[in-house]
This record gives sequence, C-alpha cells and structure tokens, in this order.
Amino acid sequence: SRLITYRCDSYEIQREVVLRSDTVLMSVVAIMRDEIEAGELVPLGVLTGVVTGSYVLVRLAGRSSSPALDRIGELARTHFRV
Repeated sequence: SRLITYRCDSYEIQREVVLRSDTVLMSVVAIMRDEIEAGELVPLGVLTGVVTGSYVLVRLAGRSSSPALDRIGELARTHFRV
C-alpha cells in the first residue's frame, strides 16, 4: 500500500481525521491534549523540542504500531531533539 501524506492548516480538521481513521498525526501537543488525557489518542513516544514548540506523534488508542510507524519514530528520534 502507498503512504498518503496530507497537510492542513485547520487543527479541528486534523483532530477529526486522526480520530476517525488509522492516521498518524504529528502536531502541537496542546492541540491534542484533551484527546490524549481522555485516552482517545496515544502518544508514540516521539516528543521533540523543535524550535520553540513541543510536538507529539499519536495514533488511535488500542491500535498496534506498524513497521512503517516504528521507522518514522526512529527517524524522528534521530533528527529531532528529544
């Protein structure tokens, strides 16, 4: 299967896409905090201190990681300050 990438400047649309699909989202932590605290989204352990913000890579709760997702996490840990 092919990897699909989308870009959107609406955090509300990003939230809806990740909550209604098997999408992995890299976003500002504060935007997804309520969903993470409610257990709807699970941080994937890639926290970065990029420039002046904090970001999180999340997936739906109860899902397992794919090999591709594990690789994305490895790359992010390598290229971003943790």
